[in-house]
Amino acid sequence: MAESVACRSCGVRILPVTATRTGGLCMPCSRHPRGPAVEASGAPFVECHACGAAILEATAAHTGGRCIPCVRTGRLAARAPTAELVTVLDRQVQERTLRAARHAAASYAGEGIYGFFLFGEHFAMFSTAVFTEATLDATLVTLGLSPDSPDRGANRWTWERELPHGTEFDDAELRLTVHALEEQAEDDGDSLCEIEERAAFRALLRVREEAVFEPRVLLSIGAFDQADEEILAYAEAFNDAALVEAFKREARDLNDDHIRQYRQRIQATLAGL
Repeated sequence: MAESVACRSCGVRILPVTATRTGGLCMPCSRHPRGPAVEASGAPFVECHACGAAILEATAAHTGGRCIPCVRTGRLAARAPTAELVTVLDRQVQERTLRAARHAAASYAGEGIYGFFLFGEHFAMFSTAVFTEATLDATLVTLGLSPDSPDRGANRWTWERELPHGTEFDDAELRLTVHALEEQAEDDGDSLCEIEERAAFRALLRVREEAVFEPRVLLSIGAFDQADEEILAYAEAFNDAALVEAFKREARDLNDDHIRQYRQRIQATLAGL
């Protein structure tokens, strides 16, 4: 069999006979040209959302505004509409959160899982934490307390140095999407922090809907240096009333005014979710 060659536009491997017939292009690139050839053709064209190359209007309608090479590589940039970028971010965060949750449920069940948090820090710093009775024991020892300390309940949602069983979503694909949103959302008057928060919210809803954990495992959106009142306000969206009440009993000394403020802010951010 003849050795394949690379499409001169997108790099995908093609048969030599195809290259001869199309001038070195794969069939999709042949049908959907880009760059100077399109500009010189006289046909209506627009710019690729991702790289800026000229593409036919028909190509844009077919691919969602990107040239074939950018579609093949999954490339996005600030030229992409905010709505398209948000859809991509949602998919990426949900896929990674579900993967982390399923791994946690399978790997740490013997440690007594009681909490799963998704952290949506600004600029693609999404990560998860898995709270278990075993990690709580370790935290108490670090704090100079015994595992059976009366303060055990008050320390169930704290950690030392690093997140318990933490998983950080640090990959090029996610960073590229967030970077594109950072530029585009600002131009559109949207808040990147709110976009990321809604993505985290939808991802945790998927975790609960797919019953990855038992109902007794508390789900919430986390943040570093987070107040218990904020954990509670988020937890109300993902957990049944009995579990939320159990959290309130353990947290103690909650400020009702602060809880109302967090609820109002979260409700405003998630309006129209």
